[in-house]
Amino acid sequence: MSYLFEFGSFILLIVLAALLGIVGIWTVLLAWRDNRRVDQAINSMKPHRHV
Repeated sequence: MSYLFEFGSFILLIVLAALLGIVGIWTVLLAWRDNRRVDQAINSMKPHRHV
C-alpha cells in the first residue's frame, strides 16, 4: 500500500515537472512570437525610405 502511494507521488512529481516544462516552453514561444509581432509593428510604423 505504501509502495503504491510512493509510486503515485513519484508519477505526480514527473507530471508536475512535465507540466511546468511545457508551460515554460509555451510562455517562451508566445513571448518570442509577440516580440516578432512588436518588431513588425514598429517596422511598419517607420517610414519606408532609407535615410
